[in-house]
Amino acid sequence: MKHLQDIVKTLHAPHVEGNTAVEILDVTADSRAVKAGSLFIALDGATVDGHDYVNKAVESGAVAVLVSKPVEVSSDVCVITVEDTRAAMMSCVPYFFDYPANSMRMIGVTGTNGKTTTTHMIRHILKAQGHKVGVIGTVHIMIGDTSYPTVVMVGGYALASVFMYGTGASIAEVIPNFCQNALGVVVGWVLYQGFKKVQSKKG
Repeated sequence: MKHLQDIVKTLHAPHVEGNTAVEILDVTADSRAVKAGSLFIALDGATVDGHDYVNKAVESGAVAVLVSKPVEVSSDVCVITVEDTRAAMMSCVPYFFDYPANSMRMIGVTGTNGKTTTTHMIRHILKAQGHKVGVIGTVHIMIGDTSYPTVVMVGGYALASVFMYGTGASIAEVIPNFCQNALGVVVGWVLYQGFKKVQSKKG
C-alpha cells in the first residue's frame, strides 16, 4: 500500500487532476485484474489500447488512472497524465512494490534462438555453486524449485510485467525471499517497442 501523492512523485512531469490524498492498494495495467483501491495504468500497445478500458477499470474499483491520452471518468477518480505511460510504469511500479529487484542480481538473456535453454543452463550452474535462483521466461516462472505458469499476452506485456512487479504482489514478495539471482528471457517485442520510440523521437 502506498499513498497516491507519493507515487506521483516518482513520475516525470505529471499533470494531475483530482485528489492524490488516497491510498493505493494495487497497481496494474490489466483492467481484468483491477480491484478496489487500484491504480490502473493505460498502456498503448501494438493492437490493444489500455485507454479503451479506463472506464471498465473505474467500474471495477480503480481510484486513479495513469494515462497519456484524454479520458473521461467520474470526478472522484484521480487522472494522472504523462507523456509515456510505459515509461511511467517503469518508475512507479517498482516503487509501489518496494523495489524487489534491488535484493537480487538480475541477468537478462536475449537473442533469436536458445534463450530459454541458456537461462536454464545458467540456473543449473548457479545452483551448483549454492545460489538460490529464479527463472522468468516464456515457458514458465521458476522460484527456487517451484514452477509457476506464465501467459505471454500480445506484446509480451505479461512477461514484461513479471520483470517489473511480478504477476502480482505475491511474486514480488516471493522472489526476494527465495532467490539471490533472477534470470530472464528478454522479449524481442519489448526491445523493438523501445527502439521504435527512440527512433520516433530522433525523427
